[in-house]
Amino acid sequence: MTWFDALVAIVSVVAAAIASVAGFGIGSLLTATFGVRVSTNVAVAAVSIPHLAGTALRFWMMRKSVDRRVLLSFGLTSAAGGLTGALLQHWTGSASAIRAASAPPPFSASMSGRTHSSRVPPRSA
Repeated sequence: MTWFDALVAIVSVVAAAIASVAGFGIGSLLTATFGVRVSTNVAVAAVSIPHLAGTALRFWMMRKSVDRRVLLSFGLTSAAGGLTGALLQHWTGSASAIRAASAPPPFSASMSGRTHSSRVPPRSA
């Protein structure tokens, strides 16, 4: 076992502990750790595997509580926006494509006919 293997193992355990409580941490810590040894593209691809596994596990555990309207209206448009951004970045090789594709949340909300103001009641004065 190399020092890097040990580092990845330690960071993985720490990231898992953080993610189990806070709901994030795997991508933040593991991507940076992998980035020490491999390119950012490879690091992101490698970290997508535990993200997929974690999302699938959470979905399976909460499948009876999933609001299908939200899944179809927001989840699918959000996924489409993410894939569009990934394809734009791949085709252009540009970080500006990532910034341009970071707009999908408002776009996906408008596609579903829901906006922030329609979900949150106005504040009383």
